[in-house]
Amino acid sequence: MKYSAPLTLAGYELSKWERLLFFLTHPGWIKYYSDWKQSLKEDKNAWDLKIPWFTYGAIDWLKKNLKTGSRIFEYGTGGSTLFFSLYASELVAVEHNEKWYKQVCDSIIANPNVKLLHKTPVLAQTGKTNFFPSETFAEYKGYSFENYVMTIDSYPDNYFDVISVDGRCRCACLTVAVKKLKNGGILIIDNSERLAYHDAMARIKNSQRYDFDGFGPGLVTFWRTTIFIK
Repeated sequence: MKYSAPLTLAGYELSKWERLLFFLTHPGWIKYYSDWKQSLKEDKNAWDLKIPWFTYGAIDWLKKNLKTGSRIFEYGTGGSTLFFSLYASELVAVEHNEKWYKQVCDSIIANPNVKLLHKTPVLAQTGKTNFFPSETFAEYKGYSFENYVMTIDSYPDNYFDVISVDGRCRCACLTVAVKKLKNGGILIIDNSERLAYHDAMARIKNSQRYDFDGFGPGLVTFWRTTIFIK
């Protein structure tokens, strides 16, 4: 199921007049216009706004469907961590970037329900196949994110109510995450329009899929956030 703006706009930066035309021709998105315009005007990103850096349609869906007392795991931290902490009885978040990890730690240090973990990538062994690469960001070419991806493996299967994949090595994260998610649980992957993630997403079986194509806070480009219900 899609809650869509044209995905052909993904990655394309809209001019002022193209934005106006979009809202005139897609009245269902007018409810997001004020928040979006304010985020652009004040140069605020998802961290400043304490919301996930997802498309607005996905954020809206999560606000309506997340339940308090949830067990939540997220790959990648930021505004999503602040947002998910409002719903979580237990929130585990893993981050690869040390500077960003410390910034998030400073913001939620008083929350006993949140556990932040810092897992840095390591150089992959020469001559061995790297099953845990970063599909994006050339700076991590040749690095393995195995310790980052497998952080979730210390938890039992069918343990988490919500898992968010919005960090590095997303294909491997998706593969590992599915068995850790409860039946009826929510699995989120951001930037899911990227072709590099499609094969891993296609392997997620027996789940409802919702694609939210559009825009999100602080950006004038379009992208997709996908939510699976196991």
